[in-house]
Amino acid sequence: MTGTVDRAGITASGRATARTAAPAPDGTQHLSHSATATASSVEGGLPRLAARMANDGDPGTRWASSHSDNQWLQLELAAPSTVESVELDWEQACAKSFAIDVSVDGTTWTRAATVDQGTCGTDLVRLPDTGPVRFVRMQGLTRATPYGYSLHELRVFGNPV
Repeated sequence: MTGTVDRAGITASGRATARTAAPAPDGTQHLSHSATATASSVEGGLPRLAARMANDGDPGTRWASSHSDNQWLQLELAAPSTVESVELDWEQACAKSFAIDVSVDGTTWTRAATVDQGTCGTDLVRLPDTGPVRFVRMQGLTRATPYGYSLHELRVFGNPV
């Protein structure tokens, strides 16, 4: 599975450019709230910036990584699911470029989309057919600020299989 689908819903064969977020596709479910979040790092090890803060449904909380590129935040979905889109609600410490990776087992990953110019606001990334997956990961590639990556919410939309 390669390629990306941009936020306008047009299939693209290369890299996506972030645009303003749109509503989730009809017929999908919000899969994030029942997911378990983990991350490559947490800024200062602070519990208030832990991975679980990025899928708690509270826009006032957030996950924050250490201050380096190539950090990630992943969700283990409650059940295998097809994933149609991922919405990222960034804090000011955002990604200049990032990828969305998916996995069946949390070990072997497939790149589903790459965004070269994040909005540093809300990005909605529509994915090609992922097939059933259990894990969804935001892989930060390069930061837009000297700080780490910081997400108020990472929302995954799709349907359990």
